Amino acid sequence: MDERLERVQQAATELARKIDAPLDFLPAIGRAAYDAEPQIEVDDNEYHFVVVERGKETEHLVFGDLADLLYVLFPRVTFRMARSYELEHHIVGRDSRRLLFARQLELMRQLDLSWATKAEREIVEITRQNPYVDN
Repeated sequence: MDERLERVQQAATELARKIDAPLDFLPAIGRAAYDAEPQIEVDDNEYHFVVVERGKETEHLVFGDLADLLYVLFPRVTFRMARSYELEHHIVGRDSRRLLFARQLELMRQLDLSWATKAEREIVEITRQNPYVDN
């Protein structure tokens, strides 16, 4: 495996362990991904976050900095973890996003406070566009 891919693997694994994330929640690093599974590629100067679905590239983000790449990875990881948490702790009649987003932000705070702040701004925008609906 390329040295830069090894650095990505090491950093992502270290962060995943910090929040007890299953390692299979991480994208494919240095290997071909399954359909619609994110994968990480590197070239001489950049990190590439790529998603291919049914043979077509649906997402391709490019980063010069490893920290920026990791920020893109971990909201996805923490969302999956938070979704599982919400399913286990669901409150009938309450918008499931409340618990899901709270758990996701809790996990992001464990990783990096600036990431949590950025994720919180994104969540506020999501909920502003699609308000909570409690029954």
